[in-house]
Amino acid sequence: MSYAIAAIVIYRPVSSLNSALLNSRLLTLAFLFASAVPSFALTRVTLSVDEISNPSFNAKKISVALKLTDPAGEFSAKIGEIVNNGRRTTDTELSCARLFILPTGVECKQGSLKESGEVMPLTFQMSDGETFSVALQPKGERWQVDSRRVKNEVLTAIDMKDATVTRLVPLLPATLPKLTKGSLTGRIEIASGAQDNARLQGRMVVNNVDFSDAAGLRAAEKLGAVFEVNAQRSGSRWRFSAALDWPDGELLWTPVYLAKSRKQLRLSGTWDPAFIQIDSGEIELAPIGRAQFSARWKNDPGTLTDLNLTGKSLDLDPLYTTLAKPFLESASLNALNADGKADIRISIVNEKIQRADLKVANASLADTNNRFKIQNIRADIPWVNAAAGEGVIAFDSASIGDLPIGGVNAKVKFSGESFVLPELTVPVLDGSITIRNVKARREGKDWLGEFEGEVTPISLPKLTTALKWPALAGSLEGVIPRVRFDGKSIFIDGALQFKVFDGIMVATNMQLSDALGAAPQLEGTLVMSNLDLDTLTKTFSFGKMQGRIDMALENMLLSNWKPIRFDGRVMSSEGKYPRKISQQAVQNISSLGGAGAAAAIQRSFLRIFETFGYKKIGLTCKLRNTVCEMGGVENTPQGYVLVQGGGIPSITVMGYNRQVGWEELLARIKAATQSNAGPVVK
Repeated sequence: MSYAIAAIVIYRPVSSLNSALLNSRLLTLAFLFASAVPSFALTRVTLSVDEISNPSFNAKKISVALKLTDPAGEFSAKIGEIVNNGRRTTDTELSCARLFILPTGVECKQGSLKESGEVMPLTFQMSDGETFSVALQPKGERWQVDSRRVKNEVLTAIDMKDATVTRLVPLLPATLPKLTKGSLTGRIEIASGAQDNARLQGRMVVNNVDFSDAAGLRAAEKLGAVFEVNAQRSGSRWRFSAALDWPDGELLWTPVYLAKSRKQLRLSGTWDPAFIQIDSGEIELAPIGRAQFSARWKNDPGTLTDLNLTGKSLDLDPLYTTLAKPFLESASLNALNADGKADIRISIVNEKIQRADLKVANASLADTNNRFKIQNIRADIPWVNAAAGEGVIAFDSASIGDLPIGGVNAKVKFSGESFVLPELTVPVLDGSITIRNVKARREGKDWLGEFEGEVTPISLPKLTTALKWPALAGSLEGVIPRVRFDGKSIFIDGALQFKVFDGIMVATNMQLSDALGAAPQLEGTLVMSNLDLDTLTKTFSFGKMQGRIDMALENMLLSNWKPIRFDGRVMSSEGKYPRKISQQAVQNISSLGGAGAAAAIQRSFLRIFETFGYKKIGLTCKLRNTVCEMGGVENTPQGYVLVQGGGIPSITVMGYNRQVGWEELLARIKAATQSNAGPVVK
C-alpha cells in the first residue's frame, strides 16, 4: 500500500549545526508521520513539502520517501534549495540504503549525505524518542551528535575530529571574514532542562586556519589555538568562564597586526541579550606582557561601555609597535623605536575615560629617521578625570638631530583634560631654553596648547657646528612670545626676537604645520637688522667686508625645510659706519650675479688695490617655481647694481643674470662661502 501526501508546512527550526542536522529533523518528521499511520501492510510512504521557513531560514521543494521492506528498508530526503542566513545551497540529498525499523526505534547503517556535489557517509539511530545519534564521516574527518534524555534533562554531545572548518561557513554571519582553510577537533556537551536552564562545556582545538574578507583587511593565516568554555544558563542569562591559548598563526585585523607569538586569554562573567559582563579577565600577549581587566560590552550597538585594565612591567617596544603605532596618523609618532617598561591603568565608565595612570622608568624613545632621541625617561602621571592632580616627567638627555640637549625634570599639573606645566628649562649646549606657562587642553578630538619663554645665550659656533650649518660667530639669545598649537599647526603671536651678529633678528606671522611629520611647512616673515658685516663675512670666508646690512625673507614658505617661495633682500643698513670691501669679496659677490666684475678688476689699474670703498650693497631674490628673479641696489639697461661705488678708490659691481635657478644660486653661494683662496692679481 502506498500513500502520497502533499502539504505546505511553516516550520521553525532550532539553530542547526549543519545541513545534516537539518535533514535529520526532516527525517524525524517523516518517521513521526509513519508511526501515526495504521499498522497494516504499509510498504511505502512519501511526503512532499513545498516550503519550510522562518525569518532567517528557508527550504523549498522537499520530498521524503520511506520504503518498508524486511529486514531493512530504504529512506531518502531531497531538498531543492536551502537559504540559511543569506547563504544558498541546492540539490541536497539525504539517503539510507539499509534502514532498520525496530520496536524501540530506527537505525540507519548505510546512509549518505550529498551536498554541493560531495557524497559523505552517514549513520544515525533513534530509540523511543529518548536517544538520538547521527554521525557524518567525510573523507578524513568525523562529525557526530549524540542526544539522550536523563530524567528531566536532555544531554547532547557534539564531537568533531579533524573536521574541515569551511563546513561551518553556512552557519556564520555573512559579515564575518570567510573561512578558507583549517581543521577543528573537539567536543561540546550541552545539558538542557526545564525553565530554560542549561549547562554547556566544551574544548576546541583549531589547526592551520585561514580566513579573509573580500578586501583583505581582516585576514589570518595558519592559526592554531585551544579554546575551552564552561557556561550555565538561568532564564535568559548565561554565566560563563572561558580560556584561549593561541600560540600559532598571524592575524591582521586592520590596523592591528599580530605576528606569531603566544597569546592567552582567561575570562569569567555573564552574557544576556543586552550586555556581556566580564567580571574577571586576564590577557597575555608575548612579548608585551600581561594585564588584568574587567569590562562591560553593550550588544546593540556593539559598544565598550566600561573597562578597568591594569598592566605592570609591559614592554614598551612591542606595546608601541603592535597596539599604538597602527592608530597613530602623525608621521612623527609612527616612526619610533621605544625601549623600557611601563605600568598602565585605564578606567572607562559610561564610555568615558575616568582614569589613566602611566609610570615609566629607564625608558628611551628615538625617531627612526634620527630627527630626535630621548634617553632615560621617567614619568609618573596619575591622571584622574574628575579631580586635580600632579605628575612628573623627566629625562637625562636628548637630542634633536645632532644637537645635544641636557636633562629635564618638570612637574605637570592637570585637571580633567587640561594640563599645565608652570616652567621647564631645557639645557642646550652652553645656554638654555626656558618655557613658561605651558597649557594644553582637549577640545573634541584635537589638543590645543600654548606657551612662552626665552633663550639665554647659546654659542652660535657650537650651535651651528652641532646642526652641521656653516659656522656662525656670536651668540643666540632672545624672547619667545606666546606660541599656540591648534591641533595641526603652531602659531607665534607677536615677534620672536633674537640677538645675532651684533644685530637683531625678528620673526613675525610664523606658522609651522606638521612639525615632525613627513613634510613640515613653515610660513612667515624673517627680518634681520643692522648685522655686522665684518663678523658675518669672516664667518663665511666670504672675503673681508666692513659695514652693516639688513636682511629680510617675506612671504616665505618652506616645505620639508626647503624653500618654495619667498621675497628676499639684502641691503646696506642706514647710518654712518666704515664701508670697505676686499677684492675677494668683490669676486664672490660678482659670482652671484654673473661673471664680469672680477675680470674687469684684473684688466684695470684697480688690481693694485686690496680693498675698495662702496656706497651701498644690495641683492634681491624673488623665488617662484624654483627660479629666482634677481635684482640689486638699482636696475640698469644691462642688468642691476650689486655694489654701488663710493669713496676712493671705489668700485661698482654689476649683475647680469636676471633669472637664476634656485639650485644654481645655492651652488654659487656655497662656492663663494667655502672658498678660502685669495684673489688672483696679474
